[in-house]
Amino acid sequence: MKRIRTIFRTSLVAMLLLAGNPVVTDSVFAFTGGHGAFFGLEPRTMRIKGKVFCTDCDVNTVRKEQSAGPRLYQFVYHQGNMVMQVEWISNPLRWNRIVWPARIWLRGSDELLHKLAAGENQRKEVEIVGFLSNSRTFDIAEVNIHG
Repeated sequence: MKRIRTIFRTSLVAMLLLAGNPVVTDSVFAFTGGHGAFFGLEPRTMRIKGKVFCTDCDVNTVRKEQSAGPRLYQFVYHQGNMVMQVEWISNPLRWNRIVWPARIWLRGSDELLHKLAAGENQRKEVEIVGFLSNSRTFDIAEVNIHG
């Protein structure tokens, strides 16, 4: 009980001192030893690394046809959808808590979505940087293609 009281007090003081600054909020999360998630403080940006398997396809079909492993996700956006094998996530606790079933809504500029879904970038290492909301919507801020 004493530990919970200490965590609460530390988190409350940090929240009051640093309220309203999203950049500092990430530091507050680290400062509280990772217990900030209990109080709603979580890093805002998230990085996802993986490979786009196909566009305009279904995750269940890909699972049946490919031996791609268990980390396949359906990414749906306003112009279509894609299946991606996710290999690394910067905040796996948040991801696993929010993303189930394995379907995520993507939102971003047409340029970023086109870059992500481009045929020449399939099966290449892709990094998506953005923000994951509780509604399973991932707002894309940046797409990086490696290799």
